[in-house]
Amino acid sequence: MARLREQAGDPAGAEAEAVRAVDRGSTDALTTLASLRKRAGDVVGAEALYRQAAELGSIPALVDVARLREQAGDPAGAEAVAALAVERGSTDAQSALAWLRLEAGNTRGAEALYQRAANHGSVAALLSWARLRKRAGDVVGAETLYRQAAEQGSIPARMEVIRLREQAGDTAGAEALAARADWDGLNPYRGLVLQRDGAGDAAGAEALALRAAARGDTGVLVVLAQQRWRAGDTVGSETLYQKAADHGDVKALQYLARQREQAGDTAAAESLYQRAADRGADAAPLYALASLRDQAGDSLNAARLRQFGLTGAGTPASGLDFGRFSQLRS
Repeated sequence: MARLREQAGDPAGAEAEAVRAVDRGSTDALTTLASLRKRAGDVVGAEALYRQAAELGSIPALVDVARLREQAGDPAGAEAVAALAVERGSTDAQSALAWLRLEAGNTRGAEALYQRAANHGSVAALLSWARLRKRAGDVVGAETLYRQAAEQGSIPARMEVIRLREQAGDTAGAEALAARADWDGLNPYRGLVLQRDGAGDAAGAEALALRAAARGDTGVLVVLAQQRWRAGDTVGSETLYQKAADHGDVKALQYLARQREQAGDTAAAESLYQRAADRGADAAPLYALASLRDQAGDSLNAARLRQFGLTGAGTPASGLDFGRFSQLRS
């Protein structure tokens, strides 16, 4: 209720609601009231309330106390509060202090705090520490830290190790890491392929994309084809779409058909849309075919395509033909 009052522009009412909730024993209300006092400029009162909430077990309140101590120019007090949070099982206060020090330009102090938080098991702090090492030019140290985070299950860290290995010229090492199976749905090959292509290694990018396709991931070829298209390489783009289609990617056929259509090659576009429909794509290629028939003035067959799809012979079906679109809908 206090937050609703505050959102409605009634700070006095919000504080009154928070006070009533505090009287009922709500720890959350204490932190809400502290936040209201802080916004009103009563930093001392806010800190006192945050400390009360912290004494009742609120870790976020400890984080806020640490922030206030840091902002008040009491780094030792801030670190003492952060250490107390660690004793209670949270490294959030150390990471919050590290961020404040980084914002203030105290990189060394920030790094020391990230290191402490990392030593207490924070993977997020380990990643932040690695980023600082990399920014400072210590690529070897950064990679060591990223590897530690990767060993603790961090997929972003593993992606960064792949990038660093690639940048160091260790293409085999980068590919070996990308080949690991446990990526939780993410695709490490895409970034690696685009990185190589962006660095001017078109052949290396294509070779890796083909290896990924051979493992069943044709999406990398499609992404590379799209990048080539954006770069103005129409021929290269269509070649890659065709290779993806040869590996069974139906979407690649549709992209290729669209490019042929945009190039004015209607016959090739129709053929490709038909192939996509025959391979079990959704209704999109059929509607694209219908649109082409409309443009050619063949409204009857366009309507048949939209309603019934294609026959087995690849021609617009009538209601008695039980065409492709009817099969898709069933």
